[in-house]
Amino acid sequence: MKVKQVVADLKADKELRKKPIKDLAAIYGDLHPKTFASLFRVITGESPTSFIEGLDAE
Repeated sequence: MKVKQVVADLKADKELRKKPIKDLAAIYGDLHPKTFASLFRVITGESPTSFIEGLDAE
């Protein structure tokens, strides 16, 4: 999974932010949602949900 790509795409695409985590996990590596969330947290320091909420608040 390319977390940097996920982060860039989430920053650029407001519609992508509306997708559930399970869909993001499938799009970016066909991973189990918990695995996706764990990897995302290790790389970014935040859960995908928190990261998206932060983007939406900007």
